[in-house]
Amino acid sequence: MPEQPDSSPPTNTGKKSIWIAVVMGGMLILALVSVVLYWYRSSRNTGAPKQADRTDLSPGVPDRTSKGGMQVLRPIGRIAIPSQVLAHPAPDEPTLLVLEADNSTKADPPRPLGPNSFDIMPSGFVISDPANDRVVFTDRNGKFLKSILVGFPPARVAFDRGSVRVQSAEAASGDDLTCSFEMARCQAGARLEETPSGGGLSQYDLSALMSNKSNITVEPLGVDADRGLFALIETLSSTGVTRRVIKYAFQGKSPVMIGETTEIPSQGEIAINDEFRISEGHVLQLTASPKSVIISEWGVK
Repeated sequence: MPEQPDSSPPTNTGKKSIWIAVVMGGMLILALVSVVLYWYRSSRNTGAPKQADRTDLSPGVPDRTSKGGMQVLRPIGRIAIPSQVLAHPAPDEPTLLVLEADNSTKADPPRPLGPNSFDIMPSGFVISDPANDRVVFTDRNGKFLKSILVGFPPARVAFDRGSVRVQSAEAASGDDLTCSFEMARCQAGARLEETPSGGGLSQYDLSALMSNKSNITVEPLGVDADRGLFALIETLSSTGVTRRVIKYAFQGKSPVMIGETTEIPSQGEIAINDEFRISEGHVLQLTASPKSVIISEWGVK
């Protein structure tokens, strides 16, 4: 007769083996889930620098003049400040700037989508972080120092006589503040002027520049120690729009071009008055990418 299969119940040893297999399988699943979660969290800032990075773009000595003897301001430095892109801003990484906020509330005025203003301080930079209702302070290399909550989305910041003046996005809000870096607190302040850096620009007659039909934008940015006026000039040609910052000296009422930068990239999300700052004859520009906030510098070394 053929041998009948053993139909006796499993022994204790067999039951133990089954339970071991179940436990090992569960542990393997938990390990896989942990790996997936780690990958997901890491991928939110894939490629973003974890620390601020300053790059010297002119290690050698650049040409100081063009053929006409005019000063040429070339790219000499670039600071990349870590940032994050989030659908809902959250201070889970306080050293990072937020580049995108949740606009589903349809706030009026619209909530700014990212850093939209900066200024230069003796210790480094102050940068608006409107998605988190704060201003952020860094050193000259972009390293995070501290932040101050201001209670509204800051639209403009300016360093003025030892304090930082912060302006809200709404002109009649009354939210403008004067903030102290050392004391890390703010108090009600006066309304900022349209051009926070340089000052006294109304005394310069730019009508001759504005009458040039090829100039589609003439925007004064600031003055340096020798009273040279820096202005952003956007010109239209057959190849498109060219952006340069040009330095002028004034002989009477006639502006004389004495220096210019190489071509400057466009940054459409930031107002011109907040995109540029002038410091010690150098031009600094604020731009943003999905991975970092960039401060670029043009000058003569």
